[in-house]
Amino acid sequence: MVIDSARNMILYAERIQLEHPRIAIQMAEQTQLALGRDIVDIQRSTALLEDDLINLAVAIQTHSESKAVKRRALDLFERVMDLGSRTAVQVLGAADR
Repeated sequence: MVIDSARNMILYAERIQLEHPRIAIQMAEQTQLALGRDIVDIQRSTALLEDDLINLAVAIQTHSESKAVKRRALDLFERVMDLGSRTAVQVLGAADR
């Protein structure tokens, strides 16, 4: 099932993001591409992954030393936000405080 595979990809990317940020961001990007708009569609089970994907993008952007990887993480965050991510809006709101 797609949701199980996507969840496993995100969970694994979370585990490796400190040591292998390039691999983790690539996994996150591919997951977002595969799920598309479904990642924020609350009528689909894939929306359960929205929080994890946004939090992964923030973690990679925060902890990676590579400017290129940081940029890719920010781009991923923005793509999911542009799809209508409530989690992304909440993260931005928390950062503004």
